[in-house]
Amino acid sequence: MQGQGNHRVFASQASPSGAGLAALAMSAALLLSCASGPRPCVSPSGCGTGYECLANTCVRAGGEPVSSRSERVALEPARWQVLTPTSEADDAPPAVHFGGTGDDVYLLDFDLPALRAQAVRRAFLVLTPLPDAAQGSSDASVSAWRIVEAWDSGIDYVHQPQGDRPSAAGIARAPLPLRIDVTQLVRRWLANQTTTHGILLKSSSGAGQPQVYATGLGAGRAPVLEVYFEAKPASAGSEGGAQ
Repeated sequence: MQGQGNHRVFASQASPSGAGLAALAMSAALLLSCASGPRPCVSPSGCGTGYECLANTCVRAGGEPVSSRSERVALEPARWQVLTPTSEADDAPPAVHFGGTGDDVYLLDFDLPALRAQAVRRAFLVLTPLPDAAQGSSDASVSAWRIVEAWDSGIDYVHQPQGDRPSAAGIARAPLPLRIDVTQLVRRWLANQTTTHGILLKSSSGAGQPQVYATGLGAGRAPVLEVYFEAKPASAGSEGGAQ
C-alpha cells in the first residue's frame, strides 16, 4: 500500500528555518558519489574557509540561504512509498532508514503549486527523526534524485523507478532534521512536469545502526517540501483598473 498524504499546504513569508540486491546496492553507491547540487553540512566544520553552515547548506559567510523577501509554501507528500529488501508489498512503515544497515529507498510525490520555474529561489526537502527511535552514531549520506518513470503501488525494491539528474545530497545526523537543497530538481520539475514523477531518496549501506526518520504514519512528522519563491509584482493596471 502506498502512503497517502493529507495534501496539507502551509504558506508564509520566508523564514529560513541476492545478485539483484547487490547490483542495486552498487547502484546506490554510484548515485551517491555522483549527486550534484550545493554542498551539504551539519556544522561549520563541514564547510571551507569563508563559508558557514546555514539550513544544512554551505553558504558564504555573511550570506543567507533564502532571501527575506521570498515567500514560502510548505507541502506534505501527496503519496509516498518506502522500499526495503525485506518489506512486503502492502507495507506502509512509520519510518525510513538511512545508512548503517539500513538500505531503504524512499519515494515521494508532491502536488507542486502553479509557479514559474524561474520564480523559485530555493527549495528544501525536510525530514524529521522518528521520536524515541534508536539512532546510529555515524552520519549517513543521503542523495535525492528526480524520478523519471511513472510508479505505483506495484513496485518493489528490486523493480524501483529510475532516478536521474538534477540530484542533490544531504547528511542525516539525528536528532537534527535531514534537510536537502533540491532547488534545481524542483525547478526542472516545474519546467516540465511530464518528465518528473517525484523525488527518490537513498543512502549507501554500511555497518552499525542507521539514522531513522519519520514518514508521518504514526509518530513523527511527515516530510515537508519547502519552496521559497519570488512573488510576481502586481502590475500597474492590477489595482484600480487599467491605466
